[in-house]
Formats: sequence, structure tokens, C-alpha cells
Amino acid sequence: MNYKYKCVNDFRVFNQGLFKLLVERNELKQLCQDMNWRLPENKPNKKPISYWTKEKCFEGAKQYNTLREFTINLGGAYYAARKNNWLEEIKQLMNW
Repeated sequence: MNYKYKCVNDFRVFNQGLFKLLVERNELKQLCQDMNWRLPENKPNKKPISYWTKEKCFEGAKQYNTLREFTINLGGAYYAARKNNWLEEIKQLMNW
């Protein structure tokens, strides 16, 4: 059979609304089985979205001497700080 999507990632990228709906309804696993797709694996070290608070970002930044080191080693904290406009405060505190 010829399907529009060859893998679950193609489906996720090109049909985001339906993918999100299936995830919310816990029906993605059934679709993957029906289509013979491998189910996406959860990353074991991935932190939840709310993990990086302002305090945790500041604590993480204290471990590094430069903004570059902070960005490379704690990318999630850097992203959260940038997204929440804490990066300038961190830079001033750390004299970067």
C-alpha cells in the first residue's frame, strides 16, 4: 500500500494538528501499530518545560566562566533564560 506518510515523524511534521489531537487522546500508539511505524521514544534525560526556573538558571550559570560555556553545557537553561528575558540579568551578575 502507498501511504502519504512513511514514518511517524513525517506525519508529525506535515499534519501537526492531527498529531497533537492523537497524542491528547492517547491514540498515537494505535495509529503507529496500524501503520507499522516505530513509536517515538521519550528522551530519558529531557527535563519538563517548567524545570528551568529563574533561580535554577542563575545557579546553573554560576558553574561556568563564559556565556559560551553556559550555552553549550546547559542549553535548556540558556534557552529558558533567553525566552523569559533573564539572560541580561544573568550576564550582568556573571560579568560576561
